[in-house]
Amino acid sequence: MNVLFHRTRKGPARHPGPACGGTSAGLCRIMRDVRDAWYETLFYSVWGSPWVRWFGRKHEGGRTL
Repeated sequence: MNVLFHRTRKGPARHPGPACGGTSAGLCRIMRDVRDAWYETLFYSVWGSPWVRWFGRKHEGGRTL
């Protein structure tokens, strides 16, 4: 077994931390979701732009997507 790719099975964290405990847990989840949506939008706006697609056209045949 390759040690670099070995993952142990762990249970959920016991305590999410003082910043995300109690009544602020919902706010932490909302902030996480907004952050993830922003990162996804940024990713697709950069890598989906016409210039980047044109720049990578010569490797288009070898892509899986």
